[in-house]
Amino acid sequence: MVASIWNIKSELNYYSTMIQCREIPPKADLLARTWLQTCREIEEPEHVFIMDVREDGSLGCEDLWVFSKHYAMRVKNFIENEEVEIFGITKPISYMKLKASDYDFKDFDARSKLSLTVQINPGCEVTIKASQGNCPILETIIKYLCTTNNY
Repeated sequence: MVASIWNIKSELNYYSTMIQCREIPPKADLLARTWLQTCREIEEPEHVFIMDVREDGSLGCEDLWVFSKHYAMRVKNFIENEEVEIFGITKPISYMKLKASDYDFKDFDARSKLSLTVQINPGCEVTIKASQGNCPILETIIKYLCTTNNY
């Protein structure tokens, strides 16, 4: 599977490359790293994810997600917003729904999309979406949430 190579360092490098290709705004990198530092005060992050599919299905920067051992932290519309939401992660995960479109978990193209709906704890269900080259990073997040040995 493509997802096995991703970690927080390679994820940040990928997003820096997307900025150079003008797929996400340049200030996204600075904002992501600033929020990452803020989240470190709560718990050391293990994964970072920039949701690149908006609620209406169009592509663009949407939410920043930071995952640590016990928490998922989200900054909705992080290019404009200055508020972080912190969700405790309850494992094992009790509900997860995946929807893949033109993505076979091996390779991606310009049409590829992956959507995850997950009950992160008994009181909270969230949806995280990815497109194109972001799909393998979301796949890594899915695997991370499914593993119980990181507790």
